[in-house]
Amino acid sequence: MPRRAKNHIPNPIDRHIGKRMRLQRMIRGHTTYSLAEVLGLNERTYRDYETGALRLSPYRLVQIARALCVEPGFWFVGAPSGVFEPSPPIDTGGMGDGDTRRLLRAWDAITGKPRKHLLGIAMAMVKADSGPRKPLE
Repeated sequence: MPRRAKNHIPNPIDRHIGKRMRLQRMIRGHTTYSLAEVLGLNERTYRDYETGALRLSPYRLVQIARALCVEPGFWFVGAPSGVFEPSPPIDTGGMGDGDTRRLLRAWDAITGKPRKHLLGIAMAMVKADSGPRKPLE
């Protein structure tokens, strides 16, 4: 059984999802006991999901959505603002340009001795270029 921390303050998104679960459960005419039974949970665990005391896994969210005949995205409608802040873009270090992708595909297609020779040529070119770069291993 999941451990419950004393004095646990539920995350706002967990509380929001729990409120929407409770609303749908009541609209469908389920008790906490009947829905917990359908999901293969004990009643206390299900109640803890509804209060936000326990965090739901994505699998469990989908399972509950199916049991309540809603789409999984339903849980996030009207979520508290600031919860879904966009994350900063990932720095790919130049790996995102077309030339790099084509070079990597070509490199992957080369096998055996030609690959080792090509690597030697590339290493020599980097060494000859005296620009400020990271040393290659």
